[in-house]
Amino acid sequence: MLDKSVMLIGAALLLSAGCARYWLLGRQTSAATTVGLIGLVALLGASLLDVRATLLALVPTVDAALLWRYLTTTGHGAALQARLVFGTALAALLLVPDEATRTGRIAGGGLAFLAGTLGLLSSFSVLSHGAVMSGRWALVSDLVHFLAAGVWAGGVVGLSLAPVWEPVARDSLVAAVRRLSTVGLVAVGVLALTGTLNGLLQARDPGSFLASGYFGALMVKVGIVAVTVAAAALNRFRFLPRLLAGGSAASLRRSLAVEAVLLALVLLASGWLSTTAVPHDMTPAAGSAVNPIDNAARLIEHLRR
Repeated sequence: MLDKSVMLIGAALLLSAGCARYWLLGRQTSAATTVGLIGLVALLGASLLDVRATLLALVPTVDAALLWRYLTTTGHGAALQARLVFGTALAALLLVPDEATRTGRIAGGGLAFLAGTLGLLSSFSVLSHGAVMSGRWALVSDLVHFLAAGVWAGGVVGLSLAPVWEPVARDSLVAAVRRLSTVGLVAVGVLALTGTLNGLLQARDPGSFLASGYFGALMVKVGIVAVTVAAAALNRFRFLPRLLAGGSAASLRRSLAVEAVLLALVLLASGWLSTTAVPHDMTPAAGSAVNPIDNAARLIEHLRR
C-alpha cells in the first residue's frame, strides 16, 4: 500500500511542475521544476520497491538478475519500463529552458507534456483492477480517472508553489486561480463519473461487495474526496470572490494548502484501495461479461431488500 501511495504522490508532484509551467504560468520556475524532479525520483524509487515486494511475496530473496528478468518478461515489468520512459521524458520537458521551446497552455511544450502524462498514467491503469478484469473500456475509464485526479492535484500543488503570491503578481494570481477553479470543477465531475463506473465494475455480487474490505477502503476514499471537494468549493465561492474584489490572498493561500494536503490523503487512500483485494475472481474470463449497469441494478435491488 505504501509503495503505491508514494508512486501516486510522486506522479502528482511531477505533474504539478508541468501544470505550473504549461498551464498556470506559461513559464519555467525553479521551485516547480525541483518539486517535479523530486516527484520523479519518488515515483521510480517506489515503483522498484513495489516490484521487489511483489517478488519477495513469491521467493525468499531477490537479486539483480531476477529483478531484471521480471522487468523484461512480465506485464508488470513492461508497465514499469513505460513509466521510466515517460517519466524521464516529462522531466526532460521540465528542464528545457523557456527560450528553447514554445511555452504557454496550448503550445507545443504543453501538448508534449500532456501526451507524456497520458503515457505515464497509463502505466498505472493497465495494472488496475478494472483493466485486468474488464478490458479496454475499464482501462480507459481508469486512465481518465487518473488524469482528472492528476490535473486537479497537480494544479493545486503547482499554484501553491508558483511565484504569484506577492502583491505585484496579483494579475497572474487571479488568472491562475480562475483557470484552476474551472478545471477543478470539471475534474470533480469526471472523477465522480469514472469513480462510480470503476466501483460498479467490482459490484457483481452485491452482498460480497458491501461486506468486503474493498468497499470499506472505497468509502474511506469517497469520504476524503467529499471533504476535499468542500475545501475546493470554499476556495471557489468564498476566497476567489474576495480576491477578485481586491481582498488579501492570504486566506486563499492557506485554504489551497489545506486542499493540497487533502488531495495527498486522497492519493494515499487510492493506494490503499488499489492494493485491496476485490470481492470476486479477478481472472479475465470471469470478468469478460461484466456490465456496470447490470451491477448497479443488482446493487439497488440488494439494498431494497
